[in-house]
Amino acid sequence: MQSTISEVIPETGRQQRYDYGEDVIVEEPQFISAGAAKSGSGFILHSYLNFRQSRSGIAVLRSAGIAEGPIATAGMDRCIALGFHGCFVAI
Repeated sequence: MQSTISEVIPETGRQQRYDYGEDVIVEEPQFISAGAAKSGSGFILHSYLNFRQSRSGIAVLRSAGIAEGPIATAGMDRCIALGFHGCFVAI
């Protein structure tokens, strides 16, 4: 199962990762741009499932600080089916 969210930049070899632990499945990471800020600046938003606690939620990480872990989470007291898809577009 995938409990880790990672970034690898092939050109520089830079890597960063955050591991939620064996009870959590991470899925559907989406990059959210910080607008006019420099390229690569923004946030990562993803859903997760903690199957031991039977809870789902979403987490937000700074794209430049993935290894620091989430800066915000929103959980539910129930499970959302894995594969719940999101699409984010500028409006």
